[in-house]
Parts: sequence; C-alpha cells; structure tokens
Amino acid sequence: MVKNNDYDNLREEILYSRKAQDTFTMFLYTSVITILGFAFELQNLYLFLLPIIIIVPVAIKVADYRRTIAYIAAYMIVFLENDYNKWETDNFEFSKIYPRKGMEKLIHILENYDAFFLNVVCASVFIGMVVYNIISSNLTNLFLDIILSIIAIFTCVLIFIVTRTYSDYQNLKVLKLSGWLRFNTIKMKEENENE
Repeated sequence: MVKNNDYDNLREEILYSRKAQDTFTMFLYTSVITILGFAFELQNLYLFLLPIIIIVPVAIKVADYRRTIAYIAAYMIVFLENDYNKWETDNFEFSKIYPRKGMEKLIHILENYDAFFLNVVCASVFIGMVVYNIISSNLTNLFLDIILSIIAIFTCVLIFIVTRTYSDYQNLKVLKLSGWLRFNTIKMKEENENE
C-alpha cells in the first residue's frame, strides 16, 4: 500500500512539474512578445535585448523541471513500479523501440528549443540593427553595442547547451536510472552486510 501511495504522490509531482514547465513557457512567450512589440514600436535598439534577461532564467528553470521529471521517473522505475503500476517502464521501453521520427521529432525540437529560438530572434534583431548602424555610420555607442552583441551570442550558446542537455527526456531518464540502480545496489549491499 505504501508503494502505491508513493507511486501516486510521485506521479502527482511529475504532473506538477509538467504544469509548472508549461506555465513558465507561456510566461516566456507572453513577456518576450510584449517586450518585442514595444521595442519595434519605440525603435529602441536596447529593448531587443531585454527579453534575454527573462529568457535565460526561464530556460534554466524549465530545464530543471525536465531534470526533476526524469529523476522522479527513474526512481519510480527502480523502486516503485510493479506489474500494475509501470507507466514509466512501459513508456521508457516504448520510446526505445519507437523513437521520434519525422514530424513528431520536428514538433519535439520546436517544443523544447523555444527559449533558444526566441533568444536567437532577439539577438539577431539586435545584431542586425547594430550592423545597420555601422553601415549607415551611426556609431553612437559602438563599443557598448559590440559588447552587448557578444553577450547576446553567448546567451544563445548557453541556452542551446542547457536545452540540448535537458531536452531529451529519455536520455535524461537513462542517466538518472543508472544512478538510481547504482544507489540501489549499494543500498542492498549495505543492508546485506548489516544483517
């Protein structure tokens, strides 16, 4: 009974993490689109970088929720699943047999790399406007513009790395699963030595 209760509680935690991830993503879209709207309306070069201040922490938070989901799912596979409750095991096995292909893979990429794509849009518009200002000899803050362009490129790389690391749920689950299996082996060995 305790295992079923733990299983249900952890399933709820996974659902909570998924909903929180969706909430952060909707906040990201809303805030970035709003700020970009103001930036285009006001034609203010620096407002195009403002969304990056939101994108980076949200991308990291969403990645952490993905990590949490994989962590919990792997724990459930090792310690809680049985013949009746084995969604995570079955899902894991199914994904190995039938990996994403074609349109399903494209949707997965678009869904998981949204922060990266938004960051690239903001950085590209900013850098494009800096280049336009250089070509048109409007060099008011050239040094600042170049430094901010480098920072914008750096954030694109950072978000790509974070997203790449945490977007593949099944690979994350494999890593966490191997960790939980090692932990379980050590735990069982210690229990056997204490008996």
